[in-house]
Amino acid sequence: MEYYGKKSLSSFLKIVLDVLLLIGILLFVSISKNTLFTGAFKEATSIMTFVYVLFLIGSTSLIAIVYNLRKITKTLVTRDPFVWENVKSLKNIWIGSFIIAVCYFINFFINPNYKELQIIYIDAKGIHTDFEFFIFFFAGLFILVLEKVFKMAVQYKEENDLTI
Repeated sequence: MEYYGKKSLSSFLKIVLDVLLLIGILLFVSISKNTLFTGAFKEATSIMTFVYVLFLIGSTSLIAIVYNLRKITKTLVTRDPFVWENVKSLKNIWIGSFIIAVCYFINFFINPNYKELQIIYIDAKGIHTDFEFFIFFFAGLFILVLEKVFKMAVQYKEENDLTI
């Protein structure tokens, strides 16, 4: 299996990310439309308005993450991943992950539906966790490290390109 270039895993991932980006934007618009133009939001409390703002911030960050992942996979398809644009994309991804983590953390404390913190639980609807903020927090930390690794790789690549 090839990982880089055309007809590779990277090409497949780019297509998947294209579809996810489109679905994400459509869901964002649909949920926003249904939330803003229903009778429920006209009678919104300050908490409901604040939760919607968290949704806007978190959703925008998630769409930005998918968009930046798509940009990175494009460079994998062209077999040139160690470029400054990918360093910038990785930075955008870890910032977005931290923003989403903060949104989840705040939502946990202001949302009246959350009674108690449960690490993981199973019910008739499936497996659930209240630790979403940890998932995005640690993903953000991991991607922050990757950004620094890519930054060093780009610097080494540029030095080698100048030497040859």
